[in-house]
Amino acid sequence: MYITTIIYCCNIHKFIYLDFFGIMDERIRTLIDKAGIDRLSKETEIGSTRWRTVRYDKRTRISTKELDELLKLYPDYALWVTRGVIAPEAGQTSPEYDEAHSNLDKQSAGSK
Repeated sequence: MYITTIIYCCNIHKFIYLDFFGIMDERIRTLIDKAGIDRLSKETEIGSTRWRTVRYDKRTRISTKELDELLKLYPDYALWVTRGVIAPEAGQTSPEYDEAHSNLDKQSAGSK
């Protein structure tokens, strides 16, 4: 398995690049879970049967059409989905980053 891990950190910018062969499919499936099959079938031109197949059948090849539709709904995740990189200062995050950031905001609000 081809694995490349590069971590670059400096004072302001943090880029985390994790490229595992085939992991892009998992990131796409994460967004399908986040959106939900019902929402995807209503807000895209792709039917619920196809979204279920893409989500649950790991043998299914994910097309650029599905990727395109997901990124229309979640443009802030484009860099993460396609490359596994986040750049918060450029508005490019991931669901995990947003959840962690949200939890920090809640903790800060509770301590005031």
